[in-house]
Amino acid sequence: MTLSEEFSDLASRDFHDAEIIAIHFDLRARRCNIELALPKEMDRERLPFALELTGLSAATCALDINEIVDNAKTGNVMTCRVDEERKIVRLYLTDGFVELRGEGG
Repeated sequence: MTLSEEFSDLASRDFHDAEIIAIHFDLRARRCNIELALPKEMDRERLPFALELTGLSAATCALDINEIVDNAKTGNVMTCRVDEERKIVRLYLTDGFVELRGEGG
């Protein structure tokens, strides 16, 4: 799985209280783009952040869209977990999750 950032950089980012805006899949290209807004340190303002994952072999998600939209203002992302060895990225949301698995994972 290739990321727009290295796994270690992604794992060190603080996704708590971020807002997930959109998820776009290109199945033929085995790619997923996730649009987020990450909070600035000690500030309520959020900055745009694009997470691009390529070389995907599987994707799983369960989303309560109403809850996620209702919690957008306060932050609908709880955390992001990266399992570099298994090539898995998981976003845990206020009421749901997104799991993306890379080839060979």
